[in-house]
Amino acid sequence: MITYNNLLAICEVQSVCDYLASPNGTIYIENNASGCNSQQEVEDACDAIGIPNINVESEVLIFPNPAEKNLYLKHRWSNY
Repeated sequence: MITYNNLLAICEVQSVCDYLASPNGTIYIENNASGCNSQQEVEDACDAIGIPNINVESEVLIFPNPAEKNLYLKHRWSNY
């Protein structure tokens, strides 16, 4: 429930967007400020923020390649 907060105008936070994408209960979003006044407004805002693209080839090392049993992923700038 996200209701009766006339100062609340931003609801497109990751946890809310994740829940709306796969809800496990009844959703009530109403009587808030514009932008967070209905489920549709929040879903539209969540869709607008999107998910950032990650260039896997420049960000992540995958080794060994080819792998027999274990495959490892490591951020290129990680010390571990």
